Amino acid sequence: MFGPVLFLVFINDLDQGIASNILKFADDTKIFKEVKDNIDRAALQRDLDNVVLWAQKWQMEFNVKSANFCMLGDRLIVASTTSEEAS
Repeated sequence: MFGPVLFLVFINDLDQGIASNILKFADDTKIFKEVKDNIDRAALQRDLDNVVLWAQKWQMEFNVKSANFCMLGDRLIVASTTSEEAS
């Protein structure tokens, strides 16, 4: 019983400094934002980079193999940004 509660306490500060929407449930975390332009895209990427820094600080790992995304809309703008490019 204490395991899940302690985990939630441990990750409680994950959303500090995150401007995008974030949902946490058990060991699942979702970060999402409506992206209308490159400014929104950069803001979402900045939030993702901040989550990576948080994970490195607390020696946590995200399972990127289970990461997914869904795009809804009539336009698709593809932009590639990695943590190294943002530095």
